[in-house]
Amino acid sequence: MPPLNHISVSSITALFSLVLSLSTPSLAVRQMTVSNKCSSSIYVAVGGKSGALTTTGGAAQPAGWKQAPGDFSFNVPDGWNNGRIWARTGCTLNGNTLDCVVGGCSGNTVKCSGTEYGKPGATLAEFTIDVNSMDSYDISIVDGYNLPMEITSSDSSCAKGSCGTETDILTQCDPSLVYPKNSDKIYSCNSACGNLLQFQDGTGGSLISADVNNSPVCCVQNGVAVHHVNCPNTYIPFYQTMKKMCHNAYVYSDDDMYEDAVFTCSSTGKPSYTITFCPNGYGAGLDPPSSSSAVSQDFTPGDNSENLLNGSATVSIWTAITGTLIASDAGATAANGAHSKMNTRAVSSVAVTAVTSVIGGQAMSASARLKEITSAAPASATSSQYNSNKHTHNDWVAAIELATNTSAPAMTSSTTPKELEKSAATYTSNRKGCGS
Repeated sequence: MPPLNHISVSSITALFSLVLSLSTPSLAVRQMTVSNKCSSSIYVAVGGKSGALTTTGGAAQPAGWKQAPGDFSFNVPDGWNNGRIWARTGCTLNGNTLDCVVGGCSGNTVKCSGTEYGKPGATLAEFTIDVNSMDSYDISIVDGYNLPMEITSSDSSCAKGSCGTETDILTQCDPSLVYPKNSDKIYSCNSACGNLLQFQDGTGGSLISADVNNSPVCCVQNGVAVHHVNCPNTYIPFYQTMKKMCHNAYVYSDDDMYEDAVFTCSSTGKPSYTITFCPNGYGAGLDPPSSSSAVSQDFTPGDNSENLLNGSATVSIWTAITGTLIASDAGATAANGAHSKMNTRAVSSVAVTAVTSVIGGQAMSASARLKEITSAAPASATSSQYNSNKHTHNDWVAAIELATNTSAPAMTSSTTPKELEKSAATYTSNRKGCGS
């Protein structure tokens, strides 16, 4: 054996690399393929909670890119959870700045961080890979819909997810679900929760505004998700309409109680997945239609049939928790429902009573309206007193905006109603009634 000092450095390096490669196991990865069958390029984005993306050759892969029609493959690590893949639309590229109406990433860049989920409104492919030897995946329009999508697995025994593959939902979006609200184009068709719409009486009737933190339509009470058995599809406006156009997808927060929403596939064979945008050539989101073309749809809710929990999801979300229907707490009726839709927060019944008592007074000054509203409020406005009297800060801001058809002045949780009245001068030029 020659002396060690006669062995070249390159030989030692090669030997070390060989030993390292034999002793260090390679990290398991799973291949994802994005197939763009749309008529033009799309801006793809990827987000997840564990592990970085890599190219099929093992190099680092950015979590966002512009993709022309065709296929592009990359790898995600086994154990990748809360993974999402989506397309950004309504985008304008100016130098290095990519400004998108739907699905945009923070910083407005083509390359995303890989850990964020972007602006709302996009159709989402969602994955959790290799947990308990299973993969789970779904297509979600809970945050909105912008392009048709399909998910297929290399394992032919695994189910296919699809949404909008027969009818592009963007061409059949109800006017009340157009997103962004008041936009001249339909960039996305939102869910009822996303556009803050619920049924007047919890299960049917007129549509009124919903509070995202307290509504059956969002399956949330006091800002916390309720148990899924308390949120069946019987509370979800447009459920049947959306499900017909999105057969194998997730159309509201607890849709996993029903068949054809979330799918699982054995991870034993390490299947790969293909996410196809515009699978049948549809893709109105790349050239959004005018909002004037929105089509009124049947907002009939679900009927709770084929419930995977054997019919247990029949309890009223609000009655089960507080004994009162949420729509009643919001003070909405068939008569004032149109007024309720002007704001995006539920308003306490006392505040609404004060507001509606002056709503018809076209000539009444905003100052007088504020006095009418604040006369029903407690003299003090500490957080505990507000909460105990159901006069929260947001209740009063929403009530005042509702009464004056404009934005309320700056306010904090310690602002008293009488202090708020001092800002009435900011309203005196606004003498419009609700809905005028």
